Amino acid sequence: IIIPQMLAAGLFVNLNAMPAVIQWFSYISFVRWAFQALMINEFAGASVERSVYAPTGDGDEILEFYQFDGMSFWMCWGILASIMVIYRIIACVLFYFTALRSSLE
Repeated sequence: IIIPQMLAAGLFVNLNAMPAVIQWFSYISFVRWAFQALMINEFAGASVERSVYAPTGDGDEILEFYQFDGMSFWMCWGILASIMVIYRIIACVLFYFTALRSSLE
């Protein structure tokens, strides 16, 4: 489960460069939202050393390169917290039905 989420998070491949068939998976990947929050925290409004990713030394260029320039740090954390709550609810429902089924046998 972790490897597909890492592949869909934008760590290795840009989000727009992903095939449309698997691009939807990045929206439910908790790794994507944690990575995006980390990148925004690190590079938003920062001055960085010039490189291929930021030719002018602007941290916002790095966020544009990764397509992380449309959201704020707190929006990413809100989505991450929502994913955590939804995954826990799903796990509790699955555990409930598994326990119910095993008690009937």
